[in-house]
Amino acid sequence: FFQLIKQYLNPLISIASTATAVIIYVAIFMVFK
Repeated sequence: FFQLIKQYLNPLISIASTATAVIIYVAIFMVFK
């Protein structure tokens, strides 16, 4: 059961972390522009 949840969560977590990194990068870029 937990294996199944992990299987579904892993791509979502990677997408979320990538999106968060992009948002932080854009925010920093805007501040220093």
